[in-house]
Amino acid sequence: MRSLPRSLDPLTDETITGFVLRLAHRLGTTPAEILLRTGLAPGGNPGLPTRLPLSFQYHLDGAHLTVFARATLLTPAEVADMLLAPLGQRYGPLNPAFTPRSTPARMIYDNPWVLTRSTRYCPPCLTGNGTPIQNRHGGPWQRLWRLPMIFLCVRHQRLLAHQCPGCGALAKSPHAGSAIARLSDDALNPWQCRSAEARSVPAEQPAHACGADLTRESAPAGELDSATMAALVQVQRHLAGLLAAGGPKSTTSAGAPSPTTSPICARRSP
Repeated sequence: MRSLPRSLDPLTDETITGFVLRLAHRLGTTPAEILLRTGLAPGGNPGLPTRLPLSFQYHLDGAHLTVFARATLLTPAEVADMLLAPLGQRYGPLNPAFTPRSTPARMIYDNPWVLTRSTRYCPPCLTGNGTPIQNRHGGPWQRLWRLPMIFLCVRHQRLLAHQCPGCGALAKSPHAGSAIARLSDDALNPWQCRSAEARSVPAEQPAHACGADLTRESAPAGELDSATMAALVQVQRHLAGLLAAGGPKSTTSAGAPSPTTSPICARRSP
């Protein structure tokens, strides 16, 4: 597997699917071509892939991880940091030691404690930080947005969105079991909705993508007052701190110390 002529540096907390979308946009090609050129295409099928397994968001085996790193000019550690599995060190529902979901497929499919089939998002974060590279290809689709307890962007002090403002579909909802919808579409930006628009053509013709700009979502109805927002920001900072790699080893739960590496919720049935 040859290295790509150009690549990108991963952004902070970026998902591997978001990285693939940004890389495809930079190289002017389709996500399917990127999957094929970086070794993420499911084996056994000729031609361009039609799906990216949902489990690849969580974990890549050694062979896939090494090939992807080599092709994208990244280190294996940089690739691993784009997956959900490392979050399991602090978040029990993603840690095989605290859940019977022992394989990547079982961990990611229909896990009620992880948003595996859609994601929340912050429109200003998707806009980027104003640097030339992010102005062209957008900001990161963040891993933490996939965790239900992350509900607010502390930086922009706004609740995270979860639907497309154009078609109402859940953000980044998969198509045909693929972690990236419309793999063969090279016309969409990473921040555009990839869901199919409502059909106005015969069923035998492929539906166009919604294409709505997710960075331009209007403020949610019923804007929160400043006191409520301040309280929510404090709660969100605390929860995010518990998930951080260098966070505290224990916290208080129901009046008693509880280790952050084995949360009680990971042992319960939903």
